[in-house]
Amino acid sequence: INRIKARRDSTFTYDSDSLNRDITSAFIGHSSEYTTYSRKYTDRITDQTGRDFYNNVFNFDPTSSNDSLGIRRLDNKVFLRLQPWASDGIISKLDVGMGDRLETYFDSTSLRPTRHRENSVYAYAGAQGQLRRNFFWDAGAELFLLGAKAGDFNIDANASLVFYPFRRARKSPLSLDFHFNSSLKEPTYYQKVMNTNHFKWENDFSKSSRTTIRSSLNIPRWKLEAGAGYALLTGHLYYGDDGFIAQSPEVISVLNASLRKEFVLGPLHLDNRFLLQYSSAPEIVPVPTLAANLRYYVQFNVKKNIMQMQLGVDALWNSSWYSPAWNPAL
Repeated sequence: INRIKARRDSTFTYDSDSLNRDITSAFIGHSSEYTTYSRKYTDRITDQTGRDFYNNVFNFDPTSSNDSLGIRRLDNKVFLRLQPWASDGIISKLDVGMGDRLETYFDSTSLRPTRHRENSVYAYAGAQGQLRRNFFWDAGAELFLLGAKAGDFNIDANASLVFYPFRRARKSPLSLDFHFNSSLKEPTYYQKVMNTNHFKWENDFSKSSRTTIRSSLNIPRWKLEAGAGYALLTGHLYYGDDGFIAQSPEVISVLNASLRKEFVLGPLHLDNRFLLQYSSAPEIVPVPTLAANLRYYVQFNVKKNIMQMQLGVDALWNSSWYSPAWNPAL
């Protein structure tokens, strides 16, 4: 762009140095991603305890299971990245692109082989920038336009305010960080359709949405971090005590607050982390009310300015809670 500008403006000097990042530039690219994964579940149940575990449900074989499920995903996208101004400008990068996602779900069980394909076309955009050394931000959005996931979207944004309030440590920052995310998603194929020996369903679920807001304060000089977050869930999908999937009609709120403080006494480090949580529907979104992570260790040099070692104890604790039901077949 600057080369074209220099041809038309004799007063403008074009710098051809490829290491100069403070020029208007554009990058055009293409990326492909192929992912495949699968799982296989087998059992042989001959006692009543095993039959009771699966509520005496045997859709295909009364004594044994051989369920193999998997998914393959091929994602192709083309993108354009613009650097409209300087690399440290208030808008330093702009990204736009289009993509196509092909997903193939398969059940390779010999008695009932099935294959299901979903194709979706999406667009995405993003930007980032900074204002001096005090404000940093980035944002991105993805919207599915056509296909099985049409109407799905994901929006993600982050911002950080940085201050340098310490006279004796002028380079030590104090940062206020903010995070926002909002998404609307179509249930996956296996959440809508399942056809195994112990579980079989065909559901007509609506899209589920999640909005999350979080802020945190970080003071490295004091080795202190504190944060709080809030999540709002609509149409949340969950698995009940019987293992079957269901969609909640409730609007669910989840709140949390966290605190981390590390004390340093010479080589001894006492790193304390605490998390306080609340769910408005604990039978659907269960969380422990209080959790703690205590990391107490001695840190010393193995080789000065080259290698350090930490030797100590890492302890985890949480208050009692009813965790989500677990079964190996799903």
